[in-house]
Amino acid sequence: MENVTKVPHRLNVVGDFYVTDGCCTACGVPEANAPNLFAYDPERHCYVCRQPVTPSELDGMVAAMAQQELGCIRYRGMDAAVMKALLERGEGSQVDRLHEQRHLHVESSRGRVQHPVLSWLAKIVRWTTGL
Repeated sequence: MENVTKVPHRLNVVGDFYVTDGCCTACGVPEANAPNLFAYDPERHCYVCRQPVTPSELDGMVAAMAQQELGCIRYRGMDAAVMKALLERGEGSQVDRLHEQRHLHVESSRGRVQHPVLSWLAKIVRWTTGL
């Protein structure tokens, strides 16, 4: 998997999470999971209007990413805990910075899966979680 940064919707606030431009189908998943973090433009395209700050908001954002069908919500940050949470939920493909340099095995609800990650991330995750 390459560095797959997508074009963000123009109204996304600056930060690690974003919605890809032209991807939204107004499915209702974002506002069902993280209502304070998403808004709609006049054409009914969702975008991230506020980045998560609290653990509860982060959980809501990760849940929205796990429940989305098209992969419109993406993560471009470098926080190892956030990447691990997304990997555990089977959403590693929504993390822009993962590269095919090294693999990390993560136990998830979908069973033991292998995801490509940067070697430094694999070391950090193993060190902090004992994986």
